[in-house]
Amino acid sequence: LKTIGRLVRAARIVGKKYNSNMKLLGFLLTMVDSRTASSIEVVETRRKDLKGKDFNTIIPRNVRLSEVPKSGKPVVLFDVVCPGAKAYLDLTRELREKTK
Repeated sequence: LKTIGRLVRAARIVGKKYNSNMKLLGFLLTMVDSRTASSIEVVETRRKDLKGKDFNTIIPRNVRLSEVPKSGKPVVLFDVVCPGAKAYLDLTRELREKTK
């Protein structure tokens, strides 16, 4: 969270210099393990800190996701039914809605 401010400032600088139409659509919470209290606490804290500037979709910590890079395939071709693939499909839907 400490680096979010720097990231936003850097994005503004890049946007001004290279693409004045660039917009920050949101922050994506990843590697979330909903089985642990600490992970749930981090998500709750980040959602409060980001004040609605995060995506509703959360990418879970998932063994199948960690195997995807070795396969050389997109996650939806590697294992479309794993929780990680389903989350990325949800993110795609959410992105489409935000960019209409």
